[in-house]
Amino acid sequence: MRDKPKTLIAGSFFRCSYFFIAAIVGFVLTPLIIKHVGTRLFGIWELVGSFLGFYGLFDLGLSSAIVRFVSSLTVKKDDNSINRVVNTTFFLFLSLGILLLITTLLIIFGSAKYVKNIEDIATFQIVFLILGLNFSLTLPLRVFTSVLHSFLRFDQASMVEIATELIKPVLVIYVLTKGYGIIGLASVVTILVLIGYLIKFFLAKKAFPALSITVKFIDLKLIRSIVSYSIFSFINQVASLLRYSLDNFVISVMLGIGSIAYYAIPVRLIRYFKSFIENALQITQPIFSQYESQNNYESIRQKYLFFLKISIFTSLFISTMLAFYAPLIIKLWVGKQFLIGLPVLFILLFGQTIELMQSPAYGVLYGISKHKFYAYCNIIEGAINLLLSILLASKYGLIGVALGTAIPMAVFNLTIQPYYLCKVVDLKISKFLKTLVIATLKAIFVLALLIFIMNVLSITNYIVVFLLFIISLLLYAIVIFQMGFTKHEKNLFLKHFIKRDDKHSLTYS
Repeated sequence: MRDKPKTLIAGSFFRCSYFFIAAIVGFVLTPLIIKHVGTRLFGIWELVGSFLGFYGLFDLGLSSAIVRFVSSLTVKKDDNSINRVVNTTFFLFLSLGILLLITTLLIIFGSAKYVKNIEDIATFQIVFLILGLNFSLTLPLRVFTSVLHSFLRFDQASMVEIATELIKPVLVIYVLTKGYGIIGLASVVTILVLIGYLIKFFLAKKAFPALSITVKFIDLKLIRSIVSYSIFSFINQVASLLRYSLDNFVISVMLGIGSIAYYAIPVRLIRYFKSFIENALQITQPIFSQYESQNNYESIRQKYLFFLKISIFTSLFISTMLAFYAPLIIKLWVGKQFLIGLPVLFILLFGQTIELMQSPAYGVLYGISKHKFYAYCNIIEGAINLLLSILLASKYGLIGVALGTAIPMAVFNLTIQPYYLCKVVDLKISKFLKTLVIATLKAIFVLALLIFIMNVLSITNYIVVFLLFIISLLLYAIVIFQMGFTKHEKNLFLKHFIKRDDKHSLTYS
C-alpha cells in the first residue's frame, strides 16, 4: 500500500510543477497572441473565455462530490459502491453535456447582441463553437480526474496536464505563424484536452482496476445523496464566477471592450498566483474525508492548523514576490502601456492573499460535507462583489471593478469563514487566531528583510528576476522552517523526506 503522506507530497510537487509550466507557457504565449492577433481579437478571446467560465457551472459540483464519496469508500474498500458513484455521476455528466451543447448553439445564434462589431461575429461564433463542443465532450470525462484524486493520485493527473502543457506552445506557435489566429488556438486547446482525458481514463483504471463504465451501475437512489452534496459546491462555483468572470462583462458594458485587455493582464497574474497555491495545498479534501469517515476530528483539527501555517507562509511569500516584481514583469512581458493596470493588480492581490492564506479550510469543509453554510455566504459575497463592481466602475473605472472584487473577499475571509470553520470542527477560535497571527507576523518579518535586500539591487531582466526569486525562496524556506514550525511539525516534514518510521508520524489512515 502506498505511503499516503509521500503520495500527497508527490501530488503537491507535480501540481506545483504543472503550475510553473502552465504559468511560463501562458506568460510566453500571451504577448505572442497579442502580437499576432491584435488587441481587439485578444479582447474577443478573453470575452469567449469569460462566457466559457460559466460553463464550469454545468459541473454542478459533481466533481467534488465524487471525491467526497469515493474517498470515504476507499477506506471501506467497497468496489461496487465506488462504481455506483462513478457511473451515476458519469451519466449525469453525459446528460448535462447534451444540455451544454444546446446552450452553446443558443449563445452562438444570439452573438450579435454582445459582439457589436459585425466583423468579429463570425470569428466569435467559430471559436465559441469549437470550445463549446470541447466542454460538452469532456464534461462526462471529468469523472476520471476525480477518481485519480480520490485515490490520492494527484501526481498522475498532474503529469498528464504537464505533458499537454509542454506540447501546447509548439502547436500554438505553429497555428499563429500560419495565420490561423484565435480559431487555431481554440482547435489546439480542444485537441490537447481530449487527449489528456483519454490518458486519465487509463490511469484511473490502473488506480482502481475494478472501474467499469456501464449503465448497470447507475443507482438512481444515489442521485439524491450526490446532489445534496454537490448543490452547495455548485453554489460556490457560481460565487467564483460572480467574483471573476463577470468583471469582463462589467468592463465591456461600462468602460468598453477595449479596456478588457488592460484588466485581463493583472487578472492573469493573480490567477497564476491563485493556481499555484491551489495546486500546492488544496489536495487535502480526500484526507479530511477519510478522517471524517473514521470520526477522527482531533486529527482534522491538528492537520488543519498544520496546513494553515504552510498556506500562510506560502501565500505571503508568493504575493510579496509578485507585488515586488510586477512592474518589471508587466513591462517586459506585454509592454509599458499595460502598467496602468498595476493598481488593479495590487488591489486584487490584497483580497486574494487573504483568501488563499486560509485555503486549507476549504479542504476541511468539503471533506466533511460542511460546505453548505459556506456556499450561502460565498454567493452573498459574489453578489456584493458584482454590485460593488458596477457601482464603483462608473466612478473609478478599472480600479473600481477591482475594489468591488477585493473588498468583500477580504471581509468574508477575515470574519465569517474562519468563525464557521472553527465551529464545525470544534476548534477554539483563540487557537486559530493565535496560529494565524503568529505565522503571519513571522512571514512578514522575514519578507521585509528580503525586500530590503532586493530593493538595493539592480533588476533589469527575466534572468535576474528568476535568480533572485530562487535565492529568496531558498532563504525564506530555510528561515521559516526554523522559526515558523514547532519541533514536532519539523519532524513531520523530515520523516517523509528522510526516514519512513518515526514516533512523530502523521496518521493518514
